Amino acid sequence: AVQFSSSAVSFGNVHVDYSSYQTNYIKNTGIADLSVTSVTSNSYAFTITSSGSFTLAPGDSAAITVKFLPSAVQGYNGTVSVASNVTGSSSVFTVSGSGVLNSESVELPAGWSLISLPVTPQSSAPADVFGDDTDFYLLYSYSSGAYSVPSVVQPKRGYWLGLSASDTIDVTGTAITAADSVALDSAWNLVANPFLSKFSLNNIQYSKNGVTLTAAGAVSAGWVQHNYIKYSSGSYSSVTDSLSKWEGYFLNALHSGVKVIFDRNYTGNDNFPVLNEGTSENWRVQITAALNNSADRYLCFGTSPAATTGFDPVYDYLKPPPVPSSDNIETWFTVPGSNEKFAHDVKEPFASNQSGYGWQFSLFSGSGGEVTISWNNILTEMPDYIKENFSFTLQGEAITVPDMLSTTSVTFSAEPNRIYNFYINPVPTGLEDTEPSLSDFRLDQNYPNPFNPETIISFSIPDAGYTTLTIYDAAGREIKNLVEGNISAGYHRVSFVATDLSSGVYFCRLTSGNYSAVRKLLLLR
Repeated sequence: AVQFSSSAVSFGNVHVDYSSYQTNYIKNTGIADLSVTSVTSNSYAFTITSSGSFTLAPGDSAAITVKFLPSAVQGYNGTVSVASNVTGSSSVFTVSGSGVLNSESVELPAGWSLISLPVTPQSSAPADVFGDDTDFYLLYSYSSGAYSVPSVVQPKRGYWLGLSASDTIDVTGTAITAADSVALDSAWNLVANPFLSKFSLNNIQYSKNGVTLTAAGAVSAGWVQHNYIKYSSGSYSSVTDSLSKWEGYFLNALHSGVKVIFDRNYTGNDNFPVLNEGTSENWRVQITAALNNSADRYLCFGTSPAATTGFDPVYDYLKPPPVPSSDNIETWFTVPGSNEKFAHDVKEPFASNQSGYGWQFSLFSGSGGEVTISWNNILTEMPDYIKENFSFTLQGEAITVPDMLSTTSVTFSAEPNRIYNFYINPVPTGLEDTEPSLSDFRLDQNYPNPFNPETIISFSIPDAGYTTLTIYDAAGREIKNLVEGNISAGYHRVSFVATDLSSGVYFCRLTSGNYSAVRKLLLLR
């Protein structure tokens, strides 16, 4: 015979999308072995997590564990049936429970946080969601390329929340449990994971015009970048594994009409390219800019065999909109011919006997002060082959770092609300110019190179005086004088536009006083 420790198991009130477990015990009260062949539930809300088949000797007991997972605010009832070798036996006990509204809370620091709501609130008015928790707050949404103050707040969307002091934010509402989607604007969107549980990046799908693609498929189709950007510790960073509740994320859609799909019944198996493998062709280095209590650590340069000198959606991450603050610091890579701001600029590898393409980045300082630019991981992330065969210089309007491998930071005084431009120039070791003072007199490799039709040529001279910068073709014929006359000592940069020239190799020669240097330029139509 079969006997249960309880004929009815009650789970009571359980928050929607949260699991609760209860155990009921089955005892063999007969004189022969009891062979249980199955333990089943007739309700999807109640599932059996213990073994479904086992044998009990006379007098022995076993535990039957039931999980209750409500998906809505309502009551649930069901029965658990145990099938065994007892003739005509189908022993049952009842299970019951209620799904109730969720109460969620999070501790947020002073300053700006990129947040989302983990549940659909009972009231969507911002004052009802945040006003009962804190005396002062600032709230912004983002759409159509601009920040605005929202009249309602809802799950699946991200928001900027500004607090004058750290505080606990709580919200009561209903959890989302079914598959859901978010319509994306072309360009930047603030989105969020609609569920209480973490959601893997690999399980995200996208749809457009009735076609649904995996994340990798959507990137290949040019729909999105599939780069979810969070904000923590005062700076942006890319999510590497999963989306969490309470967090908001910037996501860039490259086309209009795209939707992002969150479906917990779908499991993806996409394999995205691994960028940072530390090989001679596959590496990246992070740049950080810090000013007072603000920092921007979301800037990386490097190379990859699958990358090009142009825009690569898989590698060249676009830079999200700046924090809605007047004193923020922002950095971004710029590419000639493009108005976009890039957080990652990954190019195709450069050969050992050629100068690298170089990288150009800009810095905006909302408030004045001492700005420190650092690249502390260059020695650990840059492969030995690259460090042994190339030198890297950093030059800009306010600074010059002759060797980025030996000096990993630089500080300068920035003026408020001003943009500063900088250039990272890789040069093959052994091919550097033999000027008497390389740090004072230098002709950098043009950027970009190859180019079409415009490129930037940067140089510095130690003393004021008569200087020429001249372009020659492969036959040695003079093409154009970019500089000719007396100029001041220091750093200079000029633009060379080759609209009327054909593809091929050209040379630029810098002459000033007793110094002279030559660089090779490649024009590709």
